[in-house]
Amino acid sequence: MRRILDPTELEALAEVLAEPVAQRVLDRLGEVGGEDRWLTSAEAARYLGMTMHAFHRHTAAGTIPCAQDGPGCKMWFKRADLDAWRTGARRLTKRGVGTADDSLALPPA
Repeated sequence: MRRILDPTELEALAEVLAEPVAQRVLDRLGEVGGEDRWLTSAEAARYLGMTMHAFHRHTAAGTIPCAQDGPGCKMWFKRADLDAWRTGARRLTKRGVGTADDSLALPPA
């Protein structure tokens, strides 16, 4: 049987859900917005609609464009590069920093 919440219970539920829902909305807006920010592996996999397993196979093979400080370091992904990769341009970027290409500069730690 369904239970109907009274106004006080509804207010308490709204208070508990407000922050997590707001963060999810902001995350979603960031995914579809025009800002080409750096994405983590998990964000990039979600953006491409891949499982983490499939995404890691691509990163291990070096087929997905990324920036990385060095071997074994965290990888970073630009949305524009992922879009180009997904549409077939598959332009690979060099891993690492210190190149003349500003698009490869890693975000601050």
